[in-house]
Amino acid sequence: MSGSVREWPNTRMQRTRSSPSALRSPLMRCPLGRLKLLLVLVAILLVAPLAADGDGGMMIYGGDWGLLVSEPAGWHGDTEEVAKKYRVSVVFLPEAAESRKADVTIRVRVGKKTDDNIAGDLTADMDGYRKEYPKVEFSELSDIDSRYPFMAKLFFVRGEFYEYVAYLNPGKEYPHILSVALSKAKEAATPSELAAYQKVIQSLIFTRRKAA
Repeated sequence: MSGSVREWPNTRMQRTRSSPSALRSPLMRCPLGRLKLLLVLVAILLVAPLAADGDGGMMIYGGDWGLLVSEPAGWHGDTEEVAKKYRVSVVFLPEAAESRKADVTIRVRVGKKTDDNIAGDLTADMDGYRKEYPKVEFSELSDIDSRYPFMAKLFFVRGEFYEYVAYLNPGKEYPHILSVALSKAKEAATPSELAAYQKVIQSLIFTRRKAA
Protein backbone atom coordinates (compact mmCIF):
# COMPACT_ATOMS: atom_id res chain seq x y z
CA MET A 1 0.00 0.00 0.00
CA SER A 2 1.33 3.44 -0.85
CA GLY A 3 1.83 6.19 1.71
CA SER A 4 -1.24 8.05 0.49
CA VAL A 5 -4.70 7.53 1.95
CA ARG A 6 -7.60 7.19 -0.45
CA GLU A 7 -10.73 9.12 0.45
CA TRP A 8 -13.32 6.58 1.59
CA PRO A 9 -16.99 7.52 1.95
CA ASN A 10 -17.01 6.70 5.63
CA THR A 11 -13.93 8.63 6.72
CA ARG A 12 -15.48 12.09 6.67
CA MET A 13 -15.59 14.37 9.66
CA GLN A 14 -18.48 13.19 11.76
CA ARG A 15 -21.70 15.17 11.94
CA THR A 16 -24.25 16.09 14.56
CA ARG A 17 -28.00 16.34 14.07
CA SER A 18 -27.92 20.04 14.95
CA SER A 19 -24.90 21.03 12.87
CA PRO A 20 -24.06 18.61 10.04
CA SER A 21 -20.67 19.09 8.50
CA ALA A 22 -20.11 19.11 4.77
CA LEU A 23 -19.76 15.63 3.32
CA ARG A 24 -16.46 14.82 1.72
CA SER A 25 -15.69 13.13 -1.58
CA PRO A 26 -16.69 9.46 -2.05
CA LEU A 27 -13.50 8.13 -0.53
CA MET A 28 -12.74 10.22 2.60
CA ARG A 29 -15.44 10.01 5.26
CA CYS A 30 -15.89 8.29 8.62
CA PRO A 31 -18.74 6.48 10.38
CA LEU A 32 -19.55 8.85 13.21
CA GLY A 33 -23.05 10.17 12.53
CA ARG A 34 -23.74 12.83 15.15
CA LEU A 35 -20.58 12.50 17.19
CA LYS A 36 -18.08 15.22 18.08
CA LEU A 37 -14.49 14.75 16.94
CA LEU A 38 -12.28 13.36 19.66
CA LEU A 39 -9.32 15.71 19.46
CA VAL A 40 -6.87 13.52 21.31
CA LEU A 41 -6.78 10.36 19.18
CA VAL A 42 -4.09 8.57 21.13
CA ALA A 43 -2.46 9.91 24.30
CA ILE A 44 -0.51 6.77 25.21
CA LEU A 45 -0.05 3.53 23.26
CA LEU A 46 0.75 0.25 24.99
CA VAL A 47 1.14 -2.96 23.00
CA ALA A 48 0.63 -6.08 25.12
CA PRO A 49 -0.64 -9.67 24.79
CA LEU A 50 -4.42 -9.65 24.48
CA ALA A 51 -5.90 -13.12 24.42
CA ALA A 52 -4.95 -16.55 25.66
CA ASP A 53 -5.17 -17.93 22.11
CA GLY A 54 -2.06 -15.97 21.16
CA ASP A 55 -3.69 -13.17 19.18
CA GLY A 56 -1.87 -9.86 19.24
CA GLY A 57 -3.58 -6.90 20.84
CA MET A 58 -3.37 -3.23 21.62
CA MET A 59 -4.30 -1.14 24.62
CA ILE A 60 -5.02 2.39 23.46
CA TYR A 61 -5.47 5.27 25.90
CA GLY A 62 -7.22 8.58 25.36
CA GLY A 63 -7.59 11.41 27.85
CA ASP A 64 -10.14 9.65 30.08
CA TRP A 65 -10.62 6.26 28.43
CA GLY A 66 -8.84 3.05 27.51
CA LEU A 67 -9.65 0.71 24.61
CA LEU A 68 -8.49 -2.89 24.34
CA VAL A 69 -8.66 -4.28 20.80
CA SER A 70 -7.36 -7.42 19.13
CA GLU A 71 -5.19 -7.28 16.03
CA PRO A 72 -6.55 -9.90 13.59
CA ALA A 73 -4.11 -12.41 12.17
CA GLY A 74 -2.73 -11.09 8.89
CA TRP A 75 -3.47 -7.45 9.76
CA HIS A 76 -1.36 -4.66 11.22
CA GLY A 77 -2.77 -2.03 13.56
CA ASP A 78 -1.61 1.59 13.23
CA THR A 79 -2.34 4.28 15.83
CA GLU A 80 -0.05 6.97 14.54
CA GLU A 81 0.51 8.39 11.05
CA VAL A 82 -2.08 6.39 9.09
CA ALA A 83 -4.67 6.53 11.89
CA LYS A 84 -4.33 10.30 12.09
CA LYS A 85 -4.86 10.62 8.33
CA TYR A 86 -8.12 8.71 8.71
CA ARG A 87 -8.99 10.65 11.90
CA VAL A 88 -9.50 7.45 13.86
CA SER A 89 -8.09 5.88 17.01
CA VAL A 90 -6.69 2.81 15.24
CA VAL A 91 -6.70 1.53 11.66
CA PHE A 92 -5.99 -2.07 10.69
CA LEU A 93 -4.23 -2.67 7.37
CA PRO A 94 -4.24 -6.09 5.66
CA GLU A 95 -1.16 -8.01 4.63
CA ALA A 96 -2.96 -9.88 1.82
CA ALA A 97 -2.08 -8.44 -1.58
CA GLU A 98 -5.63 -8.64 -2.95
CA SER A 99 -7.05 -6.77 0.04
CA ARG A 100 -4.36 -4.11 -0.18
CA LYS A 101 -5.07 -3.69 -3.89
CA ALA A 102 -8.74 -3.02 -3.05
CA ASP A 103 -7.71 -0.49 -0.36
CA VAL A 104 -9.36 -2.48 2.41
CA THR A 105 -9.13 -0.98 5.91
CA ILE A 106 -10.79 -1.59 9.26
CA ARG A 107 -11.07 1.60 11.32
CA VAL A 108 -12.02 2.06 14.97
CA ARG A 109 -12.87 5.42 16.41
CA VAL A 110 -13.76 6.64 19.90
CA GLY A 111 -16.03 9.68 19.89
CA LYS A 112 -17.92 11.83 22.35
CA LYS A 113 -21.47 10.62 22.82
CA THR A 114 -24.44 12.85 21.96
CA ASP A 115 -26.79 10.47 23.77
CA ASP A 116 -27.38 6.72 24.01
CA ASN A 117 -29.41 6.54 20.80
CA ILE A 118 -26.93 4.76 18.52
CA ALA A 119 -29.73 4.18 16.02
CA GLY A 120 -29.77 7.96 15.56
CA ASP A 121 -26.07 7.97 14.67
CA LEU A 122 -26.61 5.32 12.04
CA THR A 123 -29.68 7.09 10.65
CA ALA A 124 -27.73 10.35 10.37
CA ASP A 125 -25.11 8.63 8.24
CA MET A 126 -27.73 6.93 6.08
CA ASP A 127 -29.50 10.25 5.46
CA GLY A 128 -26.21 11.84 4.44
CA TYR A 129 -25.43 9.02 2.03
CA ARG A 130 -28.86 9.25 0.40
CA LYS A 131 -28.28 12.93 -0.32
CA GLU A 132 -24.78 12.52 -1.68
CA TYR A 133 -25.11 9.13 -3.39
CA PRO A 134 -28.59 8.70 -4.92
CA LYS A 135 -27.76 5.13 -5.90
CA VAL A 136 -26.68 4.06 -2.41
CA GLU A 137 -28.23 0.89 -1.01
CA PHE A 138 -28.33 -0.45 2.54
CA SER A 139 -28.54 -3.95 3.96
CA GLU A 140 -28.53 -5.47 7.42
CA LEU A 141 -25.41 -6.94 9.00
CA SER A 142 -26.75 -9.94 10.86
CA ASP A 143 -23.54 -11.77 11.75
CA ILE A 144 -22.10 -9.17 14.13
CA ASP A 145 -21.20 -10.38 17.63
CA SER A 146 -20.41 -7.69 20.22
CA ARG A 147 -20.26 -7.48 24.00
CA TYR A 148 -21.96 -4.07 23.70
CA PRO A 149 -25.30 -2.97 22.23
CA PHE A 150 -24.79 -2.08 18.58
CA MET A 151 -26.37 -1.01 15.31
CA ALA A 152 -24.82 -2.07 12.01
CA LYS A 153 -25.45 -1.69 8.29
CA LEU A 154 -23.78 -2.22 4.96
CA PHE A 155 -23.69 0.94 2.84
CA PHE A 156 -22.83 0.37 -0.82
CA VAL A 157 -22.98 1.69 -4.36
CA ARG A 158 -22.55 -1.23 -6.71
CA GLY A 159 -19.21 -1.15 -8.50
CA GLU A 160 -17.97 1.81 -6.42
CA PHE A 161 -17.64 1.13 -2.70
CA TYR A 162 -18.79 -1.09 0.15
CA GLU A 163 -18.86 0.23 3.74
CA TYR A 164 -19.60 -2.04 6.70
CA VAL A 165 -20.51 0.29 9.56
CA ALA A 166 -21.17 -0.52 13.21
CA TYR A 167 -21.86 1.75 16.19
CA LEU A 168 -21.30 0.36 19.67
CA ASN A 169 -22.47 1.86 22.95
CA PRO A 170 -20.14 0.76 25.79
CA GLY A 171 -22.72 1.80 28.40
CA LYS A 172 -24.64 4.70 29.85
CA GLU A 173 -21.87 5.23 32.38
CA TYR A 174 -19.48 6.23 29.58
CA PRO A 175 -19.71 9.54 27.65
CA HIS A 176 -18.20 7.87 24.57
CA ILE A 177 -19.33 5.77 21.64
CA LEU A 178 -17.37 3.43 19.38
CA SER A 179 -17.60 3.20 15.62
CA VAL A 180 -16.04 0.44 13.52
CA ALA A 181 -15.93 0.51 9.72
CA LEU A 182 -14.64 -1.88 7.08
CA SER A 183 -14.13 -0.25 3.67
CA LYS A 184 -13.51 -1.83 0.29
CA ALA A 185 -13.50 -0.46 -3.25
CA LYS A 186 -15.76 -1.80 -6.00
CA GLU A 187 -16.79 -5.13 -4.49
CA ALA A 188 -18.10 -6.69 -1.31
CA ALA A 189 -15.73 -7.86 1.38
CA THR A 190 -14.52 -11.45 1.27
CA PRO A 191 -15.33 -13.93 4.06
CA SER A 192 -11.80 -13.55 5.46
CA GLU A 193 -12.07 -9.74 5.48
CA LEU A 194 -15.43 -9.93 7.22
CA ALA A 195 -13.99 -12.39 9.74
CA ALA A 196 -11.27 -9.86 10.57
CA TYR A 197 -13.90 -7.14 10.95
CA GLN A 198 -15.88 -9.37 13.30
CA LYS A 199 -12.72 -10.17 15.24
CA VAL A 200 -12.06 -6.49 15.85
CA ILE A 201 -15.64 -5.76 16.96
CA GLN A 202 -15.82 -8.81 19.20
CA SER A 203 -12.51 -7.98 20.89
CA LEU A 204 -13.33 -4.38 21.88
CA ILE A 205 -13.27 -3.65 25.60
CA PHE A 206 -13.81 -0.05 26.68
CA THR A 207 -12.66 1.19 30.08
CA ARG A 208 -12.54 4.38 32.07
CA ARG A 209 -9.10 5.84 32.73
CA LYS A 210 -8.35 8.00 35.73
CA ALA A 211 -6.47 11.18 35.05
CA ALA A 212 -2.84 11.05 36.13
